Amino acid sequence: MIDFGYRTDEDSKFMKKRMVEMVVAATLAVFVICDTSANAQKANKNDKKAESPVKAEAVYKPWTLDESLKSQQPVFNDSLDTNAAKSYLTNYFFARWTDEKNANLLKEYRAELDRLTQGASGSGKEKALNGAAGNLKQIYESPNIYPACRYNAISAFGALESERGVLWAKTIPHLVNAYQPQSGDSAKDEAEKAKRLADPAYEAIRIGALLGIIRHVQMGISDVKVRDAQVVPLLIDLAADTPHKPTADNTDETDNSITVTTDTSAVGTQEPQRTVEQHDWFRLRAIQSLGYLKASQEQSKIIATLLTLIKDKNERPDVRYEAAFSLSQLDIIASGVSLDDVTEALVTLSINVCDDGIQFMIREMTSQQVVGSTGGGSMSGMDAGYSGGSMGGGVTSQMQADQINNSISQIKYGFSSILACVAGADYKKGGLMTLDAVKNTPSLEILVNMNKAVSECIEFLEKGDPEAAKRRTAALTTGMDSVASSTSMAGTATATVKNQPNVTMNEINTRLTSLRQELEILQKTIANPTASAATNATTAKTK
Repeated sequence: MIDFGYRTDEDSKFMKKRMVEMVVAATLAVFVICDTSANAQKANKNDKKAESPVKAEAVYKPWTLDESLKSQQPVFNDSLDTNAAKSYLTNYFFARWTDEKNANLLKEYRAELDRLTQGASGSGKEKALNGAAGNLKQIYESPNIYPACRYNAISAFGALESERGVLWAKTIPHLVNAYQPQSGDSAKDEAEKAKRLADPAYEAIRIGALLGIIRHVQMGISDVKVRDAQVVPLLIDLAADTPHKPTADNTDETDNSITVTTDTSAVGTQEPQRTVEQHDWFRLRAIQSLGYLKASQEQSKIIATLLTLIKDKNERPDVRYEAAFSLSQLDIIASGVSLDDVTEALVTLSINVCDDGIQFMIREMTSQQVVGSTGGGSMSGMDAGYSGGSMGGGVTSQMQADQINNSISQIKYGFSSILACVAGADYKKGGLMTLDAVKNTPSLEILVNMNKAVSECIEFLEKGDPEAAKRRTAALTTGMDSVASSTSMAGTATATVKNQPNVTMNEINTRLTSLRQELEILQKTIANPTASAATNATTAKTK
């Protein structure tokens, strides 16, 4: 998983849960594709038996295993017998990795490989790594080997370490090529590309390759040429490859049944289709990885890509939030990007977080089909917000408490990306507000006011309004007295509700609506630098 250490514990926990859900869905879908494609391949071969004199081969064909070599493991040191080592690795050690019957032992095999490479010494160290890499590459590239075995092989390939805690840099170009075949004009290049795209396990291999690349990015890539000429372009292209296009009525494309084809140039075939959800999983990993590339000489291109994603209202909210998080890790000023452009993008994103938060609350309520304590209520329009219904009153059930807490987590998650840019990773010391280049600029006042307004909103979500909390507590503990009647609350003990929130849906909606108005005035200030951001912000609060 991506390291989320630069976020608060709650942000980290929320996003890790989200990413785990996405990777499970993506991986399962990939192997469904593999099985479906393999079955189709078998069917096609059976259909063509009568037409073709060539006997169809088995879809999965493991390497021949020589059990006699089990007790002949060589010592990988300066005295290594190269031929004996090669025979041992290919005919016994890695041959076991290719048999689908050993799928439940693949984790154990990975541990054995780690002990073998880390136990090697002298010239045997490089030979052990080269031997391992060569065999693993053959395994993950072979369409005749069981997909899970191939995925395991490329996962191990991307995790090879030259020393404990130091990844073997020689694998990076191969990982890049495994994810994205190098395009060329020759017939050979096109044939190789078409072959890979027709591979039923192609998507599984790409997942393993991408995770390997990300692992290298996180731990640092010292080869500038490999990093900036191969890794950065791949991540930028993937991050920007959005399936979220505006439809004819200018609404967001959210149907997860939509399939995505990111490469249709190959003749006679195309890459396996992904749902939007699956493709966004790939993109999110690329977007998050871009935040680790502060040392890259292509930082201006990286920041431009992230800003484009942040500004795109057709993108999924979490794609935009992750782009903002990655932006917060980079040297925005040194890249030469316009400070006004960045400020406007962050203010606009803050407004959209308010909208996304309200929409998230609607989905939470709709998914549970909650009936309001005073009737159906109104949910007409984002700007108008909610009125009545289950949005008002206090919390009398665990389901309502969970809905509110989920909504708070989603809203805080969105705002945390903005605060990281403006105020630094800890939301207090750092960020754009502390940079010398920002001082004495109109943007500074806007950033300060936005940071203050968003921080106060988050504090409200966490602690609520003390007076309102007292009224709710009174209603919940005294039953249908005068206070309960005024808030449409039945007398229900709070002891049955775990993680009791300090705010109601209606209070969250009211606060987000107010914050949105305040942010809109700050947004207008960017277009009119002569106006005072502080004055406008104060005006918004009085409305």
